[in-house]
Amino acid sequence: MATLGLPIPLCLTLLFFLRPISVLASLYPTKPVSTTFYTAGQAAELRWVEDGQRPLLSAMGLMKIDLYAGNNTYLATIANDIDPLALGTIVYIPQVIPKNYHLCTLRFITAHPPQVVYTADFNIIPSPYLEDPRTSPTTTTSSSSLLPTTDSTILSRISSTQPASPNPSDNPSSKSTSASLTWSLSGRVGAQGSNLVDVERVKFRLLFIVWPALVGLSLAI
Repeated sequence: MATLGLPIPLCLTLLFFLRPISVLASLYPTKPVSTTFYTAGQAAELRWVEDGQRPLLSAMGLMKIDLYAGNNTYLATIANDIDPLALGTIVYIPQVIPKNYHLCTLRFITAHPPQVVYTADFNIIPSPYLEDPRTSPTTTTSSSSLLPTTDSTILSRISSTQPASPNPSDNPSSKSTSASLTWSLSGRVGAQGSNLVDVERVKFRLLFIVWPALVGLSLAI
């Protein structure tokens, strides 16, 4: 006997792999519930109990927990390899949650046996540490403060903060020093000139006064 033109064993195999994933399990989430509020970017406590349905928690493999916005918008996997017998865990809510989604759900997913357990819809409050880009003070920063700092910029800033060196010509002590040096040099030159004049005068007197007197004295004798 064949079904839809296929052998019965093949049909049973296809039905086994194409069967819907069961949402019935002994795992029953007690947190979050519809009145639960979590905060984005912070830790969140999850709890569940065993309600006696099959498969029991002891027969379930490790599970992962996915966060969904609305019903079908996947956001993140917030936990992996969770033991169902732990009856609770601590997870971290993502920092950014789409603003157009007001309700979120969690899905507890196991591969052995393959099943998905849904939580009730709950709320996630935006993170208080996430700044709004429209009101962020960094947007008002001037473009000049964002320019890269180079070596020439650093040197120009250092030179602008240092006091200007005084002009040597404006220093009264330097003026007095130069004046005294000029006076001393001129004095020395003047003294040498006067000595030369005195020698010439002596020569003149010897030649025109003393010498004729000596000649006249010798003739008189």
